[in-house]
Parts: sequence; structure tokens; C-alpha cells
Amino acid sequence: MTLLREPNACHLIGDAHEWINEVSTVPNHSPANLQSAGAKRAILLPVSVPSHCALMRDAAERFGEVLTQTAVQLPAIEVLHNVTVEPAQSPEAIRDLLARQLYSPVRWVETVRAMAERGVTLAVEAGPGKVLTGLGKRIDKRIETLPAFDPAGLNAGLNRALEEIWHA
Repeated sequence: MTLLREPNACHLIGDAHEWINEVSTVPNHSPANLQSAGAKRAILLPVSVPSHCALMRDAAERFGEVLTQTAVQLPAIEVLHNVTVEPAQSPEAIRDLLARQLYSPVRWVETVRAMAERGVTLAVEAGPGKVLTGLGKRIDKRIETLPAFDPAGLNAGLNRALEEIWHA
């Protein structure tokens, strides 16, 4: 079971039976008591992949084997990895971190704060939805976060990024 915390939220990730057994042993934190204890919502989310928990260790091992056959080089810009909240220092470290991220908790709050401390002022969320955009706004207001889940959003994000670069 993995426990993730973010401002004003807590996520438990793992096998539902394991989660219920573990949480039920903690006083005042049983599933029946979560809402009465002040939680706005307590829901079990069905997911297609049990990402970021121990259930992915076997897949991470196989993925790591594939990565050993993959050419990897250090990026031209600093990339913070969600496992360590630090940039990797070698291609080997990148391969290791890519595999470990399958079963490791995403340290999103720490990552956003580390980006802000490094001077990042704009982030563009690529992909469906706006979850990370919403989280980013609550974590650190120094970073403007824009969703790019469609061509219009991508264009807006890229145009805003170019403005940042031109005015820097």
C-alpha cells in the first residue's frame, strides 16, 4: 500500500483488500469513519493499471530489462524525476528511475515545490484532463500551470511559454 499526500488530500494506492485491512486497524481511519472524521470524499477508484505501488514491481523489473537495451542520454535541460525529486546524473540513473517510477509514489507536491525553487514559472500539462493543473495551483502559486489536452490548449501553452522565453 502506498500513501500519497497533497495539500488537502490523501491518496491510498494498492490492492483494495490490503488497503481496507491496513486502514481498518488504524483507530478512527476505517473506511466507514473517513467522512465522519472530516473527509469531503472517500471513494475507491477503479483503475486499469495499479501504478505507483508494489503491484507494479514485476512489470518494473521487465521494463528495466528493456531499458538496458535502449539508448539513453542526459537531457539538455534539467528533468526532475518523480522518484527522487532530483535530476538524474547519468543514463544508467535515468534507466533505473524510469523503472522505479512504475512502483514508487509520485512525489508531486515536492516536485512542484522543487520546480518553483529552481525558478520555474510556467508549466504546461500535456494529456487529457486538468488534474495536475489544479494541483499545481494549490501547491505553489509561483508557477502558472496551463492544461494542454487539445490542440487549442497546446497552442495556448506553447505561446505562453514563448512569451516567457522572450521576456526573460
